[in-house]
Amino acid sequence: MSSAVIPTRRPSILMGQIARFMSDRPVRMKLIAAFMLVTVLSVGAVAYFTSRVTQAELTRGAGGSLNNIAQTKAQAVGALLTRQVDMLEAFGLSKIVQDGAADASNRYTGDLAAITAEIAQRDQQWQTASDGDPFVQYRITSLIASELKEYRDSFPDHVEVFVTDKYGALVAASDRISDYNQADEAWWQATYNNGQGASYIGQPEYDQSSQTSSLVIAVPLYDHGTTNVIGVLRSTYRLKPLTEMLTSVSIGTSGDTDLLLPTSQLLHENGATEQLNATTLVAQKDRLSTGYAEFFYKGESKLVSSAPVIAIDPRYTTLVASLNWQVVVDESAAEAFLPISAALQTTAVVGLAAIAGAALLAFLIAQALVSPLSRLTQVVRQVAAGDLSQRVTIAQRDEIGTLADSFNSMAQSLEERIGAEQAAQSEARHLQQLAVDSRQILEQTVAEYLAFVQKVAKGDLTQRLEVSQNGALGELGHGLGSMVLSLHTITSQVQQANTNIATAAAEILAATSQQAASAAEQSSALTQTTTTIEEIKAIAEQTAQQASQVAQESQSALGIARQGTQAVEETVSGMGHIRTRVESIAQTILALAEQTQAIGAIITTVNELADQSNLLALNAAIEAARAGEQGKSFAVVAQHVRDLAERSKAATRQVREILGEIQKATNAAVLVTEEGTKGVEVGGRLASQAGQVIHRIAAEVENGAQANVQIAAAAQQQTAGMIQIGQAMTSIAQATTQALASTRQAERAARDLHSLAQALQQDISVYRL
Repeated sequence: MSSAVIPTRRPSILMGQIARFMSDRPVRMKLIAAFMLVTVLSVGAVAYFTSRVTQAELTRGAGGSLNNIAQTKAQAVGALLTRQVDMLEAFGLSKIVQDGAADASNRYTGDLAAITAEIAQRDQQWQTASDGDPFVQYRITSLIASELKEYRDSFPDHVEVFVTDKYGALVAASDRISDYNQADEAWWQATYNNGQGASYIGQPEYDQSSQTSSLVIAVPLYDHGTTNVIGVLRSTYRLKPLTEMLTSVSIGTSGDTDLLLPTSQLLHENGATEQLNATTLVAQKDRLSTGYAEFFYKGESKLVSSAPVIAIDPRYTTLVASLNWQVVVDESAAEAFLPISAALQTTAVVGLAAIAGAALLAFLIAQALVSPLSRLTQVVRQVAAGDLSQRVTIAQRDEIGTLADSFNSMAQSLEERIGAEQAAQSEARHLQQLAVDSRQILEQTVAEYLAFVQKVAKGDLTQRLEVSQNGALGELGHGLGSMVLSLHTITSQVQQANTNIATAAAEILAATSQQAASAAEQSSALTQTTTTIEEIKAIAEQTAQQASQVAQESQSALGIARQGTQAVEETVSGMGHIRTRVESIAQTILALAEQTQAIGAIITTVNELADQSNLLALNAAIEAARAGEQGKSFAVVAQHVRDLAERSKAATRQVREILGEIQKATNAAVLVTEEGTKGVEVGGRLASQAGQVIHRIAAEVENGAQANVQIAAAAQQQTAGMIQIGQAMTSIAQATTQALASTRQAERAARDLHSLAQALQQDISVYRL
């Protein structure tokens, strides 16, 4: 019971003692004490809440700034890693690297067990071989090794680069590595991915000898244009650029940036790893999930923030996220909250000033009576009404005058602050107006560019864009103008080329049409010539038959002449039969005269046939000259026909002369027989003369028979020549038919080309130049 009463009575006793003490003191002290108490409580409360709010805001700002820095650096680390993977993948597209990996993967024979055994044997050989061994030298001096060394020299942070085949065996390396077989390595299995292929980034490893950290980057090698994995390309990447990037942005004087690994280790800027502070970060993981937190870290109170390492490139988002790295940024709490300390100090100073002012004000109220306070109250009301130009004018230099001056200073400060705030608002409105104007200019410019592009898209290439803007809009306008000029030039060239194509197609079409017509006329002429040659061949065959018949009749006439000679010789012994013999001779001579006339008609026919053959040979030679190379053989045949016709004409002239002599002889024989019939008595005397005449007739008939034989032979030759001419004309007709078909095909191609040119002309006619 007593323990519950004692705490409540002590404050009341204290307040009673204070009341008794103040009741005996002057009013001035009471007033001053009251003002001091109120001022202290007010300033204390304001300072407390102000410090708490200020601290919360500054903590939020400092933490947010640290978190922004952490996220920026996390993205930069992710970009650095993806850039290295991207460069390694680009290098893996080299034809030399791909061909080397493909050749190495295809050289194995046997099943997988045999291949594995062969690689294991080569791995043992690699372990025991010296650097000068050809087995080692080939893999560090080959063409692929030269490419790897060039890549390492170009990117010196890739300290070791090598290539394996699809079974994990070493193909080439920039330097000698420890193992030949890499198939049992976790990075190789993750990269080969059972033949599917996947890029790989390993965790950092710290090398005590070189005092640096590095990690493994590996990418699969694919066969040309396929998804078949033929090997693996690996690089050992030194993390010096990454650690330099972590410290590239300074965070005050006490700030620091580290990389928290999934192994609960910290990677510092010097490349070394640390476990102790990493354990602290892991313990504070829940607090850091909000973005930032304040706790005891690295031996002092720190404001700490973290962000996961991510890749902006979507191709590598999963790869980088699987690393589970965190960028940790920290700053000393004292440095981070330095503005809070300054604010607290300012608040304390202001509070003290307020307390002093309150004491002075209480003293003045106690001493200055009513007048100064009234004036001050009036001015305060005016200022409270918004007239900040009002000032208190008090001549006395006591506490009320000081309070009036303080009030005037406060009013001046308020006036200046409000004026500054109004000026800031005016400037903000001005900036907002500028932003609106800029947006309107941008929208107007974009509208002009859009209208210009739409006109150009409709085919109006005569449009020109007047650029009145500077900067990016101006460059865009100039770029659009240059694009339209280029389109104008290209379209003009296309139209000109299309016009030339159309003209050439029309000329080709006209030429092929004319050539087709000429070929058709030539084919028709050849057909007519072939028909004429067939007729001439029939006439020649008939002439040959008639010449053979004339030769037979000449042989008959020769036999008769010989019989007449025998009869003349027998005339001496048998004049009694002279009349009968003479009559018989007369009839025979008359028949011979008729045959000689028939031979004359045949000779005329042969002569005409020779003239026609000569004319036909001349026409054939002309057509052969027109046919060019294809008519050369036909020209030779035509020349032979012409020679044969000349020989036929010469033979007919000779036969005509012989027939003339035969006709003269037959006429004389007719006269003789007529005289013999009139006077048998003179037959004996004339018998010898008749014998001589008959001998001469026999000789002439024999000559005529020989000429008829020659005519028959010439007719046979002429017939053979006509057959050869017919065969040649058939070959020429076939060649002409083929040439006509080719000409028709060329004519169709020319028509297609002409149609294509017209279609192209229609397509580009939409553009106006």
